[in-house]
Amino acid sequence: MFCRTNAPLPVSTTARRASQPVALEQLESRTLLSGTITQVAEFPLDYSDGGAPIDIVTDSNGNIFGVANANGANDTNALGEVFEIPAGSSSITVLYRFTGMVDGGRPTGLVVDSNNNLYGGTSMDGPNGQGTTFEIPAGTSTPILLAPEAITPAGVDASGNLYGFGAGGVAELVSGTQSLTEISTVSSLGFITLGADGNLYGSIDQVQNSDGTTNGGEVFEVDLSSTPATTSILATFPFDESTLEGPQGNDPIGVRADASGNVFGVAKQGGNGNSGVAFEIVKGSGTITPIDYFDNNSSSVGGTPICPPLLDGSDNLYGLNFDGGANQLGTLWEVPAGSGPATEGATQPAIDLSDLNVNNGIGGDASMTDPDSIIYYSSEYGGHGKSNGNTNKFDLTHTLGAGEGLNQVDQTTIDTSNTDITSAQSTLKTLRKTLQQDRKILGKDRSDQQARTELTQIQGQLNAAQSDITKALHELRTAKQELRVDENLTAQSDSYAGKISTLTAQLASAQGNAAAKIQKQITADRTAENTASNKLNSKSAILNAQLAEITSEDSTISSALSSARATLAALPL
Repeated sequence: MFCRTNAPLPVSTTARRASQPVALEQLESRTLLSGTITQVAEFPLDYSDGGAPIDIVTDSNGNIFGVANANGANDTNALGEVFEIPAGSSSITVLYRFTGMVDGGRPTGLVVDSNNNLYGGTSMDGPNGQGTTFEIPAGTSTPILLAPEAITPAGVDASGNLYGFGAGGVAELVSGTQSLTEISTVSSLGFITLGADGNLYGSIDQVQNSDGTTNGGEVFEVDLSSTPATTSILATFPFDESTLEGPQGNDPIGVRADASGNVFGVAKQGGNGNSGVAFEIVKGSGTITPIDYFDNNSSSVGGTPICPPLLDGSDNLYGLNFDGGANQLGTLWEVPAGSGPATEGATQPAIDLSDLNVNNGIGGDASMTDPDSIIYYSSEYGGHGKSNGNTNKFDLTHTLGAGEGLNQVDQTTIDTSNTDITSAQSTLKTLRKTLQQDRKILGKDRSDQQARTELTQIQGQLNAAQSDITKALHELRTAKQELRVDENLTAQSDSYAGKISTLTAQLASAQGNAAAKIQKQITADRTAENTASNKLNSKSAILNAQLAEITSEDSTISSALSSARATLAALPL
């Protein structure tokens, strides 16, 4: 789960929510977060415990495990180590120091399975000089060689199969085997993760197109349910080569997928002042939707994402920015579920959970893990060079104190807004029922003019519903201006605006679908009429041919009969 320029990025898997149908959610009475980042452990400047951590994971017992580039004061070749920070402790325990022999050197990343077994890879040395893939069983400290090839791990499935970048592309190490198998040729210069739906998802930096131009990066999926696995490019970031920026972001550095296959991620550049963008790709849409435009100069959330984000079970997105914030040393932020689409230059939905400082700041590679209760993150250089790396935590269960939450007026505004949403949902339900009735009517014989009249009526209803939603949105924004709420409530209100935008899109889609379905039925009716006409003409031609044949035969018979009569008349009596 760390981010390194032009290097593979590993990630551990995290449980996600079960698949849910798409629906417009009401505003939640959300508990606002507040708190500070607490340092868990720090690598000393003398490298006695190693240093420069590049990836961390947590097991089911709350123990923190990680890999670091340095493994001690005498590690001049940076062969790396595996370390542990036991739950509740601030001490770093070195589990294993790589030697650069058959065990390999320079770890690539770490993942943990449901049984707390650790899996990782090294990028150099090993039995064949091609790195290694290894396992450290739970409760032990010595790596077991699984394959004499390097892997940057992405996750382990329920069957114990390991996935990641390796063998020239995306690779699988089937449980019990000793060699990596390439399952996708997608570029390994990017990030990959095992999604909650069992498929692999990843992002790639800028890619050169076949025509010689450059795009701003790609997001891909490897479907593991098919045999063999299939790779699909879910979306491509547009890129302006004259400004070297992408309007929806460029250079994506990591994505997460929920159980429904919706993908969330961050791009480290593009957008507002080239400060980076948080985005969403709704499953099956093929469209990149910005959900927050970062700003490097902002004293709030800041910009320049430094590592892949985290996604919790409710689709709240968390991440680290390298620039901005109150100390101009970066921030830990959240983009609440349901945010977006965002507008560049407008108020953004991201919440500044905590500002980084010289003690907990980030430098070099960074890694995040465990989004469902406590966020842990590590930094390769610590507080912008203050140490040889550190590990920190932020408790998501810490909330605002008494009197700091929503006041009664704010809650009333939200309740009123929820009533508006319920009314809009009821209108949409009525329109859907009208469309269902219309489909039945279209199956009967009627004129094209009737269809056009009915379509006009439906469009009028849709426009009226759109007007109601616009009015509700205007009332909410007016209430926000009058109340002068704090940034957290503003973000919550903007989340509501995002939900209204979602409903607007649903209504627009319903309008388009209604027009398309009616036009399709009209076309089908015309096609049926043409088919029937063609069949009638064909039958008529057949009957005419048969009539001509009968007429010809009748003429022949008549001629033969006349000849026979003439012959009989000529016979002597």
